[in-house]
Amino acid sequence: HLHHLIPYLIGQLKHPKPLIRSITCWTLSRYAKWVVKGKDDDEKYFKPLMVQLLQRVLDKNKAVQEAACSAFAILEEQARG
Repeated sequence: HLHHLIPYLIGQLKHPKPLIRSITCWTLSRYAKWVVKGKDDDEKYFKPLMVQLLQRVLDKNKAVQEAACSAFAILEEQARG
């Protein structure tokens, strides 16, 4: 199911409501290990997630910025192994 869920969640990072964006950051961070484990799917999961999280770091809402920073740090930790 994650093959369908991750792209949907990445899309929700653009949701108009800040609460949805921040919760989505947290949710995606829970699946960071799965995202980085699929080395063949970098173009499909890892890179889009990384780009969207970095865009949310620049979000106008501070709570979203914090959630995105946290999620990005977790993604980076998982990528390093």
